[in-house]
Amino acid sequence: MGMTKRQRRVGVLINHAALLLLLVVWYGSPFAGLSEALRIAGALVPLIIVGISYYVIHLATGLWALVHARPADLDERQIGITLLAARFSYAVFSVLCLLALFGAAVAGNHGIILFDAILPACMLYLAHTLPSSYLAWVEKEV
Repeated sequence: MGMTKRQRRVGVLINHAALLLLLVVWYGSPFAGLSEALRIAGALVPLIIVGISYYVIHLATGLWALVHARPADLDERQIGITLLAARFSYAVFSVLCLLALFGAAVAGNHGIILFDAILPACMLYLAHTLPSSYLAWVEKEV
């Protein structure tokens, strides 16, 4: 699937905005007085957007396969860009993990529980897609 750099960037933004919206809906809906059924239904919409944009940005472009390939299967340039993507991504991910822990501690002081299955699942997804998101953002051609 041939996408321009601008299209890939828009896709990355949509993907990560939908992931953030999923978290906001999931953790914010109890404060809005929504029922559990509405909470789940409201979370499904951003989850579907995440799934579609994941396919378009990460799978269809081949970036997922590139960042998860064995180094022996890559040429020097590919190894270089995947290492750079991993280094950048895991630095960002480390900061996000610390922020999540800090947020959970602060929220816990106010009786809000942030660690159910949703936040760790979103963090796991983010850990696996940040390197290919980085490449989708910075590389001229993929």
